[in-house]
Amino acid sequence: MGNRLIAAAADLFYYEMTMKIVDSSQMRALDRDAMKRYRIPGMVLMENAALGVVRHVDGLVPQIHDCRVVIVCGPGNNGGDGLGVARHLTNRGARVRVFLLASKEKFKGDAAANLAIVKAMGIKSSAVEDERGLKKLGEKTARADLVIDAIFGTGLTRNIEGIFAEAIAAINRADGPVVAVDIPSGLNSDSGQVMGCAIRADLTVTFGLGKIGLYTGSGPEVCGGVEVADISIPAGAVTEARIKDILLDSDEVRPLVPPRPVSGHKGTFGHLLLIAGSRGKTGAGILAARGALASGCGLVSAAVPWDLNPIYEAALIEPMTIPLPGSKDGRFEVADLKMLISEAERRSAVVIGPGIGTERETAELVRELVANLEVPLLIDADGLNILAQSGDFKGRGNLLLTPHPGEMARLTGLSISEIQNDRGKAARKLAERHTAVVLLKGSGTVIAHPDGRMAINPTGSPLLATGGSGDVLAGLIGGLMAQGMNTFDAACLGAYIHGLAAQSLGYGQDRGIKAGSLCREIPQLFTFL
Repeated sequence: MGNRLIAAAADLFYYEMTMKIVDSSQMRALDRDAMKRYRIPGMVLMENAALGVVRHVDGLVPQIHDCRVVIVCGPGNNGGDGLGVARHLTNRGARVRVFLLASKEKFKGDAAANLAIVKAMGIKSSAVEDERGLKKLGEKTARADLVIDAIFGTGLTRNIEGIFAEAIAAINRADGPVVAVDIPSGLNSDSGQVMGCAIRADLTVTFGLGKIGLYTGSGPEVCGGVEVADISIPAGAVTEARIKDILLDSDEVRPLVPPRPVSGHKGTFGHLLLIAGSRGKTGAGILAARGALASGCGLVSAAVPWDLNPIYEAALIEPMTIPLPGSKDGRFEVADLKMLISEAERRSAVVIGPGIGTERETAELVRELVANLEVPLLIDADGLNILAQSGDFKGRGNLLLTPHPGEMARLTGLSISEIQNDRGKAARKLAERHTAVVLLKGSGTVIAHPDGRMAINPTGSPLLATGGSGDVLAGLIGGLMAQGMNTFDAACLGAYIHGLAAQSLGYGQDRGIKAGSLCREIPQLFTFL
């Protein structure tokens, strides 16, 4: 019984380690705590890191024995990890060649100790200090069966240039698979920004916990697959660090799925009010309504400008429509404010924004609704562009903003490149400023809570880069909010399922999927979590 409890505790800890994600300062603190408080020598952590890489290499090459391996090491601890990998692969029969991107005198501490072991074992190593060394590195990487990148770790803060940039370029030209040690050299581990240039890995083996930059920004593009290797950071150190940020996975989102009691009826599963669409953009409202239905929401009512109601009635069978008598010329107007507030108060959540336009009357209506509505509220698309013009606004703990980078730029005053260079930071600041949950769309969608928590969603594919997919997401999350989910959980579950639907549709193709196809795929995915 005792052994089973220990095993269960170990499994739970391993799950927490793979779910939690950290920035470089948090990881340094955990390493420091492991060494100083728990008395684990740095050499032990480095040894475990090297073994973690070796364990994951097996799947990339047919066999290690007689495999030609090139390991490129910088002078820091990341290079020390790479030197440990060199020793273990040599012991397994690989033909290892080590290239050092610094003179041997610059290797210090545990990295220097591992370099001394490599030398004592007779593993061939040479410093790359000039064009001749770079040429030799390029020749060896071109013929290698496997290349290991151990140049820079998580502490990189400036753009890469000079001999390091040329070494990275040589590695990226390799025909064989490339494995990055802890993080692809050149990738900022906190933001996912490429610092001038970066390794394009087939596999990244990261240590202890996942790093935020691996999963957002350019991280997913340059990391290949990501595996988290246990290097014996004590469970107590991780628990006491109170790490808030998580990487979403099926185990994390499965408990969030709203229950479906056998005795339930349409009223049990919430009623969403959707304020979306305008002349020329009725598709946005229709897709959002279909996304809401796909969430399992019991009832959906679409408020629409009076003269557009026939279009909605013809396209939507299951949702109800609310033709607004004060709205004309295919757009929403402030004349219907009182009616919309009354309708909203009888619903369990409201979505505002997809395709509504930014005309003056529409903008005034949106501002008044945001200021007066008490129900959980999701603002998307043109609704966000209107709020961006309005200056400051505050949520009541139930407001969700779902911008893409362009809308985020308008909301924050930052450029798109500034946002993309640190998506997590931008989302957190906006969430705090407006007391709202912020879902920043894009590769590695970021969901930020005003209390500082952040989740990153790893699901999705380029198939989502098509008009209407964001409207489906807004309806999907709004439908989950209508079922009683809080805004942060609804955003996490909705983003995960939405991305999973794209992946499910994408087997065998990478383009040409219509946004409406997501609505047909989503319902079944809830049961497969």
